[in-house]
Amino acid sequence: FGMEVTSEELVLVKEVRDHLKEYYGDGLEELLQILSTPPNWTTLRVNTVKTSRDEVLDDLRRLISEEFPISPHPLLEDCITIPCTGPHPIVPCPTEVIVDTKCGEAVLRGAHIFAPGVLGAASGICTGDDVSVYIDIDHCVRRGERDHFDGNKRFIGNGKALMSRSVFYGAKSGVAIEMTQPLYRTPCLNGILPDRIFLQTLPSMLASHVLQVSPGMRVLDMCSAPGGKTTHLAILMKDQGELVAIDKNEKKIEQVKKLCELMGITCVTCYKGDSTKLLSNSNEISPKFPPESFDRVLLDPPCSGLGQRPKIKEGMGLKQLKSHADHQKKLADCATQLVKPGGILVYSTCTIHPLENEMMVRYILDSHPTLKLEEQHPILSESKFTGMHGALTSEEAQLCQYFDPRVNKDSIGFFIAKFRKLDS
Repeated sequence: FGMEVTSEELVLVKEVRDHLKEYYGDGLEELLQILSTPPNWTTLRVNTVKTSRDEVLDDLRRLISEEFPISPHPLLEDCITIPCTGPHPIVPCPTEVIVDTKCGEAVLRGAHIFAPGVLGAASGICTGDDVSVYIDIDHCVRRGERDHFDGNKRFIGNGKALMSRSVFYGAKSGVAIEMTQPLYRTPCLNGILPDRIFLQTLPSMLASHVLQVSPGMRVLDMCSAPGGKTTHLAILMKDQGELVAIDKNEKKIEQVKKLCELMGITCVTCYKGDSTKLLSNSNEISPKFPPESFDRVLLDPPCSGLGQRPKIKEGMGLKQLKSHADHQKKLADCATQLVKPGGILVYSTCTIHPLENEMMVRYILDSHPTLKLEEQHPILSESKFTGMHGALTSEEAQLCQYFDPRVNKDSIGFFIAKFRKLDS
């Protein structure tokens, strides 16, 4: 197709790459290479409201190939791990198919290719044909193209066409290509035990455990969509107490409601609203709560997502990147006022961007002196986090958990800080 095959590296806008290099120096290239690949493990969270981990382990071992050993996580009692292996030495088939980046990232996590993800395909592909699959890195391929594609591409494996080329572009759903030789191998879990397991990264699960909820508490999840942490917190509360879930987007909050229903959770109350304006003294239209009305608050805000894996390309500019921290400060200002004295606030992100991580912790500590960092349990990060550019003291930095994918090869990039609110 006339496209250049690229090396594995997360592609960033130059000004963003230069900005991150100020923090990571010569280590940035290795970090971007790792971010473009999937973690070494796929992790599943068990819905212990409906089942036990042992029951799920037995069922998964029946449903999934013995090629993939399925194991209980040694420290998180509701977590199951499945290895992701690769990259495997695969010779590309001569017949090529080009997919978009979102589809390609899903393939690297074990998915097959659904028809809407196909951009370009060689002429004459029939059902049953073997094809090689590439990601369009530069977003230059128009849907339906046949032959000459200009730009960069990345090989992600070989597959078998389950539809003819003529059907690819008319189908709105359905698997178009079954990945028979993926570059990275991990089982496809689509549709498997949907009410009993939830596909979730390890540090995302950890953030809910660090919050230390228990039955009967009043808990706030300020940015709840898509609902993974919301449902996890409810399960850790044994579905007893009150969990308030907020999100600005109405469609997303409906997704949270549906996930709660699927998992049999009843203690969650969902609201559409702006979590920077939740205090009862705000004049803005949003659900209102008195100050110091929650035992626990989880703030997992919208962030730059620069820790997600695998991530092929990120097109945001530097101004947009820095804007995330401005919004996070507004959310943190509200969160600190809503947590009760003696209560806990957990702040977490899925980014490697220091402005949104340790520098946000510095902002919270300086702006809200009644909050103090507290030791977390359990500790899963293997990274020796010392903070960057002096934002935190060494003692403060050691109380945070930072998942650096260069060290934690089984994880996405992630950050967790736990605060305890002192009596006024």
